[in-house]
Amino acid sequence: ALGVTLTAGAMGAWNIDESRHARESLHPADYYGSSYYQIWIKALETLLERHGFVTQNDLEAGKALDLAATPKRVLKAADVPAVLAKGGPCDRPVTKPARFRTGDRV
Repeated sequence: ALGVTLTAGAMGAWNIDESRHARESLHPADYYGSSYYQIWIKALETLLERHGFVTQNDLEAGKALDLAATPKRVLKAADVPAVLAKGGPCDRPVTKPARFRTGDRV
């Protein structure tokens, strides 16, 4: 589940925050009634559908039936070890100045 999620994430359609949100926003019955890895797969299905890579028909059939979006990038199997070793960005762009400075009382 983690490997498929990381590989799909390499397409560049969503960031780490959206991926986490997809897991944490599952319906409570789905979340608490699922194993750790089922949660990752359900969230991945949500992301893939949201970004047009699969449809609900595809998910129900277990195979591609409808036209899908084309990914920005494709991660080839031979490149996986190097990509995982390198890691990925986890920063967020700064859109406005910080409200506090080092040493400020908050």
